[in-house]
Amino acid sequence: MIYDDHGNLMAPSYTIKAGIHYRYYISHALLEARRSEAGSVRRVSAPEVEHLVLSALKAKIKLESEQRNEDMIKQHVERVIIRSTGIELALKTEGIDGAITSTTCIPFTPRSLPRKGIVHTPAQQPLDPQKRDALIDAIVRSRRWVKRLTDEELTTEKLAREDKIAERYLRHLLPLAFLSPRVVKAIVEGTAPAHLSVSSLTRSIPYRWADQDVILSTSHKLP
Repeated sequence: MIYDDHGNLMAPSYTIKAGIHYRYYISHALLEARRSEAGSVRRVSAPEVEHLVLSALKAKIKLESEQRNEDMIKQHVERVIIRSTGIELALKTEGIDGAITSTTCIPFTPRSLPRKGIVHTPAQQPLDPQKRDALIDAIVRSRRWVKRLTDEELTTEKLAREDKIAERYLRHLLPLAFLSPRVVKAIVEGTAPAHLSVSSLTRSIPYRWADQDVILSTSHKLP
């Protein structure tokens, strides 16, 4: 839904520097070697644009309390245009004669991005080694438990007894066996946000992998 001001779709991409993921949107004109056809903003920070668009959308419409950001965007946003003077947000609205589009402008000054989409230093740092090791250990254990529960038809009570831990703690860790591949990869590589921990993940892991992947954003914090 994101375009530059010359009508080119902007594609999501990322780069890694010093172990940190930097997400950004880049004009298709650049990807297709049509540099002269690119808009006034060719690359832009993804977290910054997403935050501004979501904030403006929530301020404009009455939202359902449990509505996910992804569903909200699909339902209400027609198009997002990145201009050098701001972000143009086209919203779907219901008029007397059917669906119409209303436009709102979001104040925005694009940052000057270095090549390859490197953006400003994020507020959060990547996962520290101790948290990384603790998470990896918990994921490995939870996957082993799930495999034994499935293959050997054991009970969580028996597994907990064998590992000399409380059954409640074992059940607490089991959801880690179902983390999305992207989240697991980010944890293993140490590029996951610093706020991730065993306790924060086990408290509120979403069921869908697409929802889980949102936690990799440095602007997203688990409750």
